[in-house]
Amino acid sequence: MSYDNIGLTVSRSEAERLEVENAKRLLDQKKLSLILDLDQTIVHASCDQRISQWQNPDIRQFNLPRSPLVYYIKLRPGLIEFLKEIEELYELHIYTMGTKDYAKAVAKEIDPEGCLFKERILSRDESGCLTQKKLQRIFPCDTSMVVVLDDRSDVWSYSPNLVRIKPYEYFIGTGDIHSPTKNKILKKIHQEFYKNKKEGDVTKIIPNMKRQVLHHCIISFAPDVIPSNLKDPTLSWIWQMGTSFGALCSNDLTGKTTHLIAVRWDAKAKAAKDYGHSKIVTPAWLLDSTARWAIQDEEAYALEDLDVENPDSVSLEDSLFATEEEKEALDVDWDEVNKEVEDFMNESGIDDEGDTTDSEPSPILSKQQSPTESLYKKWKRKREAKNDESSEEDNQSLGQKRIKKRGKSQLSKVTTLSSHDTNNNSSSSSSSSSSSSSSSSSSSSSSSDSNSESESTLHKNNTATSTPNSVEEEEDDDDLDSFVGILEEEMLHS
Repeated sequence: MSYDNIGLTVSRSEAERLEVENAKRLLDQKKLSLILDLDQTIVHASCDQRISQWQNPDIRQFNLPRSPLVYYIKLRPGLIEFLKEIEELYELHIYTMGTKDYAKAVAKEIDPEGCLFKERILSRDESGCLTQKKLQRIFPCDTSMVVVLDDRSDVWSYSPNLVRIKPYEYFIGTGDIHSPTKNKILKKIHQEFYKNKKEGDVTKIIPNMKRQVLHHCIISFAPDVIPSNLKDPTLSWIWQMGTSFGALCSNDLTGKTTHLIAVRWDAKAKAAKDYGHSKIVTPAWLLDSTARWAIQDEEAYALEDLDVENPDSVSLEDSLFATEEEKEALDVDWDEVNKEVEDFMNESGIDDEGDTTDSEPSPILSKQQSPTESLYKKWKRKREAKNDESSEEDNQSLGQKRIKKRGKSQLSKVTTLSSHDTNNNSSSSSSSSSSSSSSSSSSSSSSSDSNSESESTLHKNNTATSTPNSVEEEEDDDDLDSFVGILEEEMLHS
């Protein structure tokens, strides 16, 4: 069979007649047809002229007709031995997207005597396509006896006849084509076909063999693996590759997921690590497993560990690192804060009974009776509420509310309560309230003044104490202010 007759066409009936004759011949020889790609499948080629300086006798070179350009090629390791062994089971063809002259030059380097391929070389000059390969161009009627060996699946539209091979890149280094795996696969296909050659069909044998490779795997993909602009993830090449080899693919991470394919430690990868039942691997694991038709060791393809001391302790709800505010909160000296608040309260002359005389610290300030952990939690909640304000206007409004609240001190609350108790209960409490009001306003007043006047006097004085300086101090020390507010609320409820 020759593909040199460019432009020659035959009728459908003539094509069928030729294929029947070819199939009968192959069956008599107990052979199948094997189509080989050239570039990055069985050779690696380059036009880089710097290669001429390399001292490597395995690098071959040639010129094409009517072209001064020098081509350098390196045969895949073990190629000649591989072809001689497989030639006993398969009739060999070349199908390349290169030109006819290039294909013949490479074939001559591989097979100088022309015994392996003969005239069975198809190039883009005959196929007329630079992006896709079609089996029907060589076998228009029947592909049941055809196997394809190529490093790319997409150019064959994921044909069921394809056996994908790992790309050969000499300058980086790659595997040996004469590896036991590839020979074993091709021999297995040949064996399965001739078990029952009357019903043998490569298009069924190869997919069935592929599905056995990953049939126990349930694979989930991290968001970065499948392009975000692809609405249907099942159309992605990596999804189709996984399913063609028997894996059950899904975007969901479930308790049955065996492998998560990811490229970085996103939320999904961290969740899989927390669950602990899924192997977290890079896409290279799937590529190599499908290229070698065997599940590869996951540890060799494991996603690099998180750059933290103990990744297992990091939950999905928390950041990997504390925010600056959290760090500041953790660095607070709570003993010092308690002391400052104690001094502040003592200067106000407040005790647990509402007296205005200097006294011992209120029990609410005692470390034993007021755990710093509980106060810290309340203080932190106030900080979080403050941080939720999203604009400068809201922040100003919040500051005004805080100043107003601060203006009404605990002393005012206690005195107002005492004054109210005077009207309902006893005259002694009234005297205490009046005395407190007089002390706060720094002016003399009689005990017969009304409750409203006492409260008005207290409110004015407390408002007067909220000077711009105190506002600046409050803005400069929001932590202490929030903490004091919590203490004041504790005293009120006590």
